[in-house]
Amino acid sequence: MKVWYSPYTLNPLFALNAKSKDPSPRQGFLLKVEFSDAGLGYADCHPWPEFGDDPAYIQLEGLQKDRPSPLLARSLELARWDAGARSKGESLFPTEPVLSSHYTLPDWENFSLPLLNDISNQGYAVIKLKVGPNLEEAGHFLRRLISVLPEDMKLRLDFNLTGDPESLSQWISGLGQDFLPCIDFFEDPFPYDPDQWKAFRDKWGIPMALDQELRWDQDLSGADVLVIKPVRNSGEDIEKCADLFGQKRWVFTHAMDHPVGRMMALAYAMNFYGINPQKVEAGGFESRPIYHPTAFDDGIFTDGYLQLGTDDVGIGFSQQLDDCEWTECL
Repeated sequence: MKVWYSPYTLNPLFALNAKSKDPSPRQGFLLKVEFSDAGLGYADCHPWPEFGDDPAYIQLEGLQKDRPSPLLARSLELARWDAGARSKGESLFPTEPVLSSHYTLPDWENFSLPLLNDISNQGYAVIKLKVGPNLEEAGHFLRRLISVLPEDMKLRLDFNLTGDPESLSQWISGLGQDFLPCIDFFEDPFPYDPDQWKAFRDKWGIPMALDQELRWDQDLSGADVLVIKPVRNSGEDIEKCADLFGQKRWVFTHAMDHPVGRMMALAYAMNFYGINPQKVEAGGFESRPIYHPTAFDDGIFTDGYLQLGTDDVGIGFSQQLDDCEWTECL
């Protein structure tokens, strides 16, 4: 196996989560891997140090020493998947099902009724909000949003493990009777404990979604929704979760990474839902600008809230990948 890498910097248009207050530049790298038995494939490695990942330069050191981190090992798995499709001249994107996405609304200051109308007119039925530790600020915005929210639109609130049961209960109590009917689920409201999550769900009737602390080898009775990130969860872990917890809701999402990584998540979800059509629901696949545009964004196709993928072999982006500067590292 030969491996090359191409580093990149992505410049966010807004703060991306509850633990990143500023839109700081993000570092990652693309991988080009030549497999002796599968040909050439590509993948993305986009670490999140604020959530415990080693930064990109340490990820590369591990790769050069042939000791990849779990994140990087998953990237190599996906590069092999891409290589298999490229060697056959096939796309990783099946024609069915076409998947819908929720709309992430992180920039509350620029929210307006015309923007909400545009979101609705594009077909989005779910809005995702990143809610940080400043619950008072979030409450003010949610009261404003709920007062104009279309009747058939739901909200997903992602707390990135910044809350606790007591403060969130007090917060919900102050939001009024119109709040709960609008909620699709709470994602990572506080650190996962099955008993605490079940008690909170039973008290408020709010479905609970598990993302950051998701593992197949634990008691998941407190989680109603499993948030699957195909570029971070290994294929084995996803398969074991499917075997053990297939009755739960499954929401696939990208990791707000490079377009190559985002399209990997979409392609994986389309293939999963193709053999599990009863599980299909809106995921986190949106390809609207998260970062300042790159040449790769031109290779992504959408139709409003519907995510169509790319029109090339494998994961796509053949011309853009050829234009990258590659350095051999293994």
